Amino acid sequence: MKSSHAMKPSHVLPMSVRERFDSAVAGLPVDRLPVTAWLHFGSEHLPPSDTAAVHRQFAEHYQPDLLKIHADYRLLVSHQHDLRSADDIAAIGLSAGDSPCFVAQKQCISALLASDKGKSLMMETVFSPFQNLLRNVGADQLTALLSHPQATHDTLVRITEATCDHLRWLRANGIDICFFATHGAIAAERYSGPAQQWHAFIVEQWIQPFDRQVLAEADGMTRILHAHGQGLVMDTLRNYAFEVLHVSTELPGNPTLAALRQWTDRCVMGGINEADFTGLSLAGLDERIAHAVSTAGQQGFILAPGCSLPSHTPGRLLHRLLKSQNHSTAHERLVTGI
Repeated sequence: MKSSHAMKPSHVLPMSVRERFDSAVAGLPVDRLPVTAWLHFGSEHLPPSDTAAVHRQFAEHYQPDLLKIHADYRLLVSHQHDLRSADDIAAIGLSAGDSPCFVAQKQCISALLASDKGKSLMMETVFSPFQNLLRNVGADQLTALLSHPQATHDTLVRITEATCDHLRWLRANGIDICFFATHGAIAAERYSGPAQQWHAFIVEQWIQPFDRQVLAEADGMTRILHAHGQGLVMDTLRNYAFEVLHVSTELPGNPTLAALRQWTDRCVMGGINEADFTGLSLAGLDERIAHAVSTAGQQGFILAPGCSLPSHTPGRLLHRLLKSQNHSTAHERLVTGI
């Protein structure tokens, strides 16, 4: 794929946000690179209507090409104690469909759709069922899950069913872009204790089968596969279905943008290091953008951070990144001093 610093090819007619995104996903020429960025709003602590309003305000102020809907609401888990028995684990699965991560999230999306009135192109965040479970009970509860493998499996089945129901609801309500986050590609060496000892079992039995089931349900949507974390073993994802691959390419131990281009012929998303973003100057950010575009090229690429930006990210950096899509490109600023 031919690389270029230019972000706005003069021979391509102006596109709508949807046309630009679809062309990028298909690897076709675009009028300019699609650019997006996101950060968490602490929305677990807000009612759905307020969460929708914060998303809407962010979209109006920064105008990303793709608005990521955060999935910060949680599974229902006990507030009384940690996992003590198979019944504690089973209870999470039995209440999965009634959990805020699905019920409150739908209410948030409904309110956002009503207020947005079709202005934004939205992608819903969907978690790997195992990641959804572990992020709610706590990583230190892995020993309890391993002590009750059948109850954990059954609970993952129910979380997966609720996730697939959620995907069907999304499609019925006009959201056809799924941002699917999984820890399934993180190497065993990045873990310690039971997570490392049982890594192969967890990946093969508790992550991959359920991930693939969710991605199969999302067939017909644009599936953005977010391989989360550092020290990624990309071949772990060979049997995963996706249209766009999103990786923190700038983190140590992860494939670079150039390596990702060699690994897949699908559209890739990323190029901006979220880990040190808040400390950048405008000139430093311009250099990062220019390097990413030069490496990835202007077709089949969506410029974005590799994961969520810190919540304290300065607004001027967000503006610079998301407005790099407009008239004066990052590369042009570097050359002309604008």
